[in-house]
Amino acid sequence: MTQQTNRLWSQNETVGNTFVNNRRQYWGYDAAGAVVYDDETGYMRDAAGRTVQASKNAAKHPGIKTGRQDSQVM
Repeated sequence: MTQQTNRLWSQNETVGNTFVNNRRQYWGYDAAGAVVYDDETGYMRDAAGRTVQASKNAAKHPGIKTGRQDSQVM
């Protein structure tokens, strides 16, 4: 899937996505293939791979990279 359409109450939203090697471009993944960060959230997992923390605006949190070459930390 490279395009997704969402229905938001009375509006539609279409989002285009790019995937490389079955992974969404500009998202970060760990060695097991779990998402470490996406467009706005950073995820921390325990040793079993369960999500134990999700932080919004991951670019603002030290130690969590956004994966985007053009992004800036505000």
